[in-house]
Parts: sequence; structure tokens; C-alpha cells
Amino acid sequence: MIKIRAIAGVANVFIGLLLLLPLCVAAQTAYPDHPVRLVVPFPPGGPTDIFARHVAAKLSDIHGQQFLVVNVPGAGGNVGTQTVVQSRPDGHTLLFASASIAISPSLYKSLPYDPVRDLEPISLVGIVPSILLTHAGGPASVKELIDTVKSNPGKYAYASAGNGTTDHINGEIFKVRAGLDVTHVPYRGTAPAILDVIAGRNIFIFDFIGPTKPYITAGSLRVLAVATAKRSPLLPDVPTMTESGFPGFTTGTWNMILAAARTPRPILDLLSSSLNRVLQDRQIAERLTGLGIEPVANSTPDSARALLLEEIKRWKGLVELTGAKAD
Repeated sequence: MIKIRAIAGVANVFIGLLLLLPLCVAAQTAYPDHPVRLVVPFPPGGPTDIFARHVAAKLSDIHGQQFLVVNVPGAGGNVGTQTVVQSRPDGHTLLFASASIAISPSLYKSLPYDPVRDLEPISLVGIVPSILLTHAGGPASVKELIDTVKSNPGKYAYASAGNGTTDHINGEIFKVRAGLDVTHVPYRGTAPAILDVIAGRNIFIFDFIGPTKPYITAGSLRVLAVATAKRSPLLPDVPTMTESGFPGFTTGTWNMILAAARTPRPILDLLSSSLNRVLQDRQIAERLTGLGIEPVANSTPDSARALLLEEIKRWKGLVELTGAKAD
């Protein structure tokens, strides 16, 4: 009986080694050996999508294989994230995530994945500060916006790119701190949310410079404040939220690239090194800065994981503060 158990134990170990063999071989062979899908869990045209396309083009040049941006929107980024979680852990399906991946664990009662357990961070690639916008005929300042909403409680709404996005939580933080009776209207992405603000259907949105810059330049959107510690060099005449009466209101999003759990570490390190090369490129850095994105060119898998853990904790506190829910 003991001998049978011993044989069974050896067989289980052997089977386990066989299961791991493809991943070990993958780590030793040339990577990538076929096109890589870079999943953006939001619709085209938003800041994460724009950023991802710049990065994908340069990674394609570096590796001699196509890095293809694939938009898989839905549920505040959760649908696209689940696509990567369920993919083969060989580095050929990657996630171009935003800070919403750190918000979802606190905002949704149940998730089909755990961002810490089911994903491998590769690199933090950029930080994107938020800006507060209204339509062209809207209030001329943050104070005027607050006065307008307070004079008509329950009448106004604010837009977001969807439940669980940073603009949703930023809107809730503003709502709580300013004491506003205003309704949250989630959209399926940045583009439709912005268009309804321009049309005056919603009185404000927290968004980013990249996707809104053409509308700001054209006069269709008015920037009321930037959520940064100092004024943005791209919007030098626009006050900060602190200057507008909300000290410490510095927020935005960030972008991180991740792979499925159990992706071999050599692949993670190779991709991280390549991403740092991309973001050190002067032309790419200037292009991203012009879009309101601060490129990060010194991240590693370990530092990216540490940031993810820290951000999950931070956003949990903000979600609890605002009482935000996935409507």
C-alpha cells in the first residue's frame, strides 16, 4: 500500500513537471514568436487607447512582431481585464490597464478575477492628471459650478466614462466635498460622455487633456480646474483644484501593462526593459507630454506590483469615503 502511494506521488510530480514544460520552453525561446495582443479594456479614442497605440507601434519596431491594440470595453474595464486573465500565460496577450483596475475590487461586490493573484504587473508606463470640464455655456469657475448646482438640487448630472473609472470616483469625491446633489451618468467610454457634456446634457466631467484637447481648443469645452499640485504647463491659465477651494484634490489615473499570472519572469523582464526604452525615446516622450501624459521610464515588474498594491488600498479608502457604487 505504501509503495502504491509512493508511485502515485512520483506520478503526480511528473505530471506537474510536464504541465510546466511548455512555459519553461516558452521562456527560453525567442519572444515574441507571433503577434502580441495589447488589450485596452475601454473603447477607442480615450486616453488609455491613445497611449496604448503609441506604445504598441514602438514595441512592434523593437521586437519585429506586431503588437496589436484590441479594444475590449465593458464594466469599467473588467471585461477586457478578464480576457487577459483567461489568456495563455506566454506574454502574447497583455493588458494596458488604467487605475480602474485598482478601483474595481472596492467598487464591485464580486469580481471574476483578483488583480493581484491573477495578473503579473510588467511596468507602470504613465501618469495622467485629471481636469474638471464643463460645456462652453456652462459655469465659468469651480465656485460658479457649485453655486449653479446648489441652486437647483437634483436637477443636474455629471458624466463619466463608466462605472469604476477614475472620472466616476473623482466625480463622487467632488460631489461629497462640495456637498452637491448631482446625479452620476455612466457612459460606455470617454467619447460619448464628452459629447453629452458638450451638448449640455451633463454639467461636468472629470477627464484628461488628451481626448478633450481638440474640444478645448475649439471652445466646445471649458476647463475649470486641473487636479494637480501645480498648474499644468499645457493649461497655464487654468487654476488647480487646490486654488479653487479644494486643498489636496490631486488625482488622475495611471497606466500599467500586465500579463496573465504565471507568465515566465524572463518575458516580464524583457517587456519591462523594452517599455523603458520606448518611454525614454525623446519623440515619444514629447508626444505623450503634449497629450497630458507623464511617461514613466524606470519601472520594473516589482515596482509596478508594489504600486498596484498601494493603489488598491488608497482607492478603497476613497470609495468608502464617497460611498460610490457601480450603478
